[in-house]
This record gives sequence, C-alpha cells and structure tokens, in this order.
Amino acid sequence: MLDDFFGSLVGGEIGYFIGRAIKAPFIRAKPGRGKMQAALRLESGSQEGVTETWRRGNIHVRPGLLEFRGNEIRVLRVYEAPREPTARERVRVHTDSIIYSIATPSARLLWAIPGPQSSRALSRLAPPTGCGPEAADKS
Repeated sequence: MLDDFFGSLVGGEIGYFIGRAIKAPFIRAKPGRGKMQAALRLESGSQEGVTETWRRGNIHVRPGLLEFRGNEIRVLRVYEAPREPTARERVRVHTDSIIYSIATPSARLLWAIPGPQSSRALSRLAPPTGCGPEAADKS
C-alpha cells in the first residue's frame, strides 16, 4: 500500500513537470507587446527559418509581418478557413490551437495560434489584402 502511494506521488510529479515543460513556451509570450507563442510549418516553397516540421516559438506580429526566430516573414494573405490540429499535430502545437494557412512571397506556411489569441493575432497582422479572420472563414 505504501509503495502504491509513493508510486502515484512520484508518477504525478513526473506528469506535472512534463506537462509544464510542454505548456511553458506558450505561457512566456508577451501578448501586450505584439508577441505571442505560436508554431509555424512549411507547407510548400521555402522560407528562411521555417522547416517542414512544426517549430514553436515567440512570434512578434506586426501589420503584414511575422518575426519568428530572428527572421522577418512578410505575409501576403491568409488562406482558407482555419482548422483544428490533427491528433498527430497536437503533440507539436498547443492543443487548443487554430491553424491558418498563410502566403509569403516565396512559400505557403501553416501558422498554429493558440485559440484564445487567434483573433487578436489576425487583427494585429492586418494583411495588406484585408483578408482577416472573417474573410478567411468565408473562403
């Protein structure tokens, strides 16, 4: 009985620290300064600083631009209606993320934004084409 108690205690602590390590990058963002935690993945083409696997990090959102890991990414438009991450993607992006497809001059990227921050991120991005979250939902 005592070994079950200590086993569940140790197991619970290990689970807590693993969960905290997974969520920690999303907690450190500074949303008031235009920074947020998100993830980017290359869908087609090539974009400096973005690969074909999901990469999480702080993204600074400015009108028409995303700054990600020291690279400035010019956003031309937001494509398609947003979607939820697949079961496989949930391991790499925040579980409540909304995924948008975006166009840059040289690539098409997938941008996973934690759900509560998505409308603010898209309105702050304000792509030059005027394709915000409402227009993205209609396409």
